[in-house]
Amino acid sequence: MTNTVNLQKQDSYSVRWKEYRTRRLLAILFAIAFLVAPPLIGKVLGNGRSSQEVVGILLVTLLILTVVQGWRVAIWPCPKCGKAFRGTAPFPKSCRHCGLPIWSVGSTEAVDQTIP
Repeated sequence: MTNTVNLQKQDSYSVRWKEYRTRRLLAILFAIAFLVAPPLIGKVLGNGRSSQEVVGILLVTLLILTVVQGWRVAIWPCPKCGKAFRGTAPFPKSCRHCGLPIWSVGSTEAVDQTIP
């Protein structure tokens, strides 16, 4: 006697989307920090030579972090096809290579499994 059970296989991309969200959030935070932190720190420290050096180092560091994190978002691989999800679009709605919609939970397909 055999029982046929239809199981729903759900390929969840949630872990990969979480990584994308983290990368994107860090890119946004670094960009905001790049624009906001140096002027604020400069005002707090004053116009001395040492304060200008601190602000300059902070500015260069935040610029590098912003560019690197932005690049990490740009080259993030699509969970479905593995190619760069974003491509050249700044705010993509779907993968330009395979069409996977952003935040997609994956595909579902019926799987027949025979249990003896």
